[in-house]
Amino acid sequence: KALAECYRLAGQYDKARSVLEECLQLLPGQPGFHRQLAYLEAQQGDFKKAYQSLLAETEIDSTLGEDPDVSIALALGGALDARDAQGLSETLAARLLERHPEISDLVDSLHREYWSTYALLSDTARHKWLLATTEMYSLTLREPKLKQSFLVSAAEHFAQAVEIELREHVFSNFRKAKVGSSDQIEKETGGDVISKFQKICLDPNQKINLTLGEMSGIIDRSRNGRDPFMREFYRWLDRSHPRLFKEIRILQQINQIRTPAAHGGSVSAEEAMKMPGKCRRLLDALLNNPAK
Repeated sequence: KALAECYRLAGQYDKARSVLEECLQLLPGQPGFHRQLAYLEAQQGDFKKAYQSLLAETEIDSTLGEDPDVSIALALGGALDARDAQGLSETLAARLLERHPEISDLVDSLHREYWSTYALLSDTARHKWLLATTEMYSLTLREPKLKQSFLVSAAEHFAQAVEIELREHVFSNFRKAKVGSSDQIEKETGGDVISKFQKICLDPNQKINLTLGEMSGIIDRSRNGRDPFMREFYRWLDRSHPRLFKEIRILQQINQIRTPAAHGGSVSAEEAMKMPGKCRRLLDALLNNPAK
């Protein structure tokens, strides 16, 4: 091992590989050789082979997978065929939380202690928030070369948590209120997002497939809505979530950052790092806010 490490540090990779391969032939069950070979292959940029070597090492030493760094490396190798960097980031964060529930439990408990609204999130939104937190504050430190990809993916997941809660607590609940009332919705024609929203309200079985940008636009336009439907939506929203209108600018900013993040566009590290604060502020206004 020492000789192979000396060759590796000296940049004599072929000699290092030759020594390690000979050791594996002579002592196939001896721990450490596959892991050392994985470091060598990773240093040479052959991450798929590094993954296979590290996986072989865990078959010899079953406790190795309990090391978070090794777990991340294994997850990274297993996700190398992901279609894009954001998909890789999500896979990596999900596997880390799955393999190390103590990390998930710690992050969850910290959120519950320091952010009361977190307990009000749905399970799906809370999962997105945990993924985002793991990507932004853990994976960026462990895999600095992928920091930008992790930050972009985290920004997307924070925004998804907002999207999930906004869709449920505003648009789904408004539709339930309309279905239960005797008021009729005058159906409009055309492809406008307001017309799309009206059609959704007409059919309680239709999936609410409004995007974050569409929901933001509808809320903003309701403040100056001229038709009865939008005026009614505005009054209902003002009664149910009176603080939301004060945070419409924050919602628009979240969507502006989320849109390029969701479509592989450019998001700066500074913009991504602002997302958790903006999303917390919006969710506080939406969920932790008594109606008038």
